[in-house]
Amino acid sequence: MITAPQLFAGIKNATGSEHCFYCGGICGEEHSVKKYVKDTFTNRDIVRRPGSQFICGGCVSCFEDRDITLLNGEKRKDQWTRLYSWIFTNTTQMAATKAHLKEITAILLTPPEPPFGIVLVTSGQKQLLFRSVIAWSKDNFPVMLEDEIITVNKKELLEKISIAKIVVAAIGKPSLAEMERNHAIRYFDYYGNLESFGLWKKEMHNPINRLALYLSPNQKECQNEHPRIERTNS
Repeated sequence: MITAPQLFAGIKNATGSEHCFYCGGICGEEHSVKKYVKDTFTNRDIVRRPGSQFICGGCVSCFEDRDITLLNGEKRKDQWTRLYSWIFTNTTQMAATKAHLKEITAILLTPPEPPFGIVLVTSGQKQLLFRSVIAWSKDNFPVMLEDEIITVNKKELLEKISIAKIVVAAIGKPSLAEMERNHAIRYFDYYGNLESFGLWKKEMHNPINRLALYLSPNQKECQNEHPRIERTNS
């Protein structure tokens, strides 16, 4: 069975007598750890086969600079893979940035035919592709958000995004990770109730909520969908 980096590289059948240092996939001896793993590498605790002396062609592909195609069709040359989010199958590798949240959301709600992989970056500082996993189902499937694997149920994700939009409209997107007393005051001033505020605060630490927050539009877009409730003094 192939690993996510091998899927990313379009490898359909991995062969060899070794296992990849990074992803643990079957590989040959073409790519040596001495060439592709720096002495300064400090994440040996997260690699799959730390004792291996070889890495697979899939992981080589994940680390190499490449020409990329974004979800909107834009092409960019010589880009670092770690700077981008990725949606990939064994025939396509589509890159994305936070400017493509609508497109990413649409894909999560209508994913490609398995096998596929989805990796979403927040910092651009970490190599994530070699840590990612393959989705073998379109119903409940793994998505990597930075270095966290989150299981996605499409109906649940859509519900969480809907709640997030309501709250974002009132208090702004960054505030949904905090949900403090001053945010509650601002929310009440906007809607005249605390219904969705309380619901989000109760569930804000759930992995699926973190994904929904990442995918949510900015405050202005959410306000267009959920305008302030104007109240009159009686």
